[in-house]
Amino acid sequence: MVRRGMRVTAVDPYADMIRRSRALLEQAFPASGPDSGEPSAAVAPGCHAVEFVQCTLEDLAPGLRPRHFGLIHAGFVLPFVRPSRFMAAFAALRESLAPQGLLVAQFFGPDDEFIRGAEPDTMTSHRADELDALLAGLEILHREEVNRAGNIGRGRPKWWHVHHVIARREA
Repeated sequence: MVRRGMRVTAVDPYADMIRRSRALLEQAFPASGPDSGEPSAAVAPGCHAVEFVQCTLEDLAPGLRPRHFGLIHAGFVLPFVRPSRFMAAFAALRESLAPQGLLVAQFFGPDDEFIRGAEPDTMTSHRADELDALLAGLEILHREEVNRAGNIGRGRPKWWHVHHVIARREA
């Protein structure tokens, strides 16, 4: 996205993930100088086009600007929003989509192993009908429900119940 001139806001609650992401960005866009042979304009997008924010979506949501983002990629983020704060956080996220903006996200279903093992008010899940209501008014470009055994990390088995969604805000 940066190479295409887009501004990016990268959000993660973990300082280590922010550091790793920043290091990858710096590796992709090394500092230029008189001896580097790189024009400074080629470096500027990588250095200045990404804003790193260390916080949770719950904490970020109240400050999101309406109709601001052309793309929101909430990859396996929404299930980790506490149920008591989910509706407010999702409403703010949804409102921050620009007209014709895309939402790419995953929502856990109630059969997901993480959901079944979660402490109360720590993770959010949605049945298909609940997701229908949540996404009402968005144009659904792709929606897939997966409810099967699989793996995570380094091959550890896990039962997945995930709704994969790509939706567009209409004008």
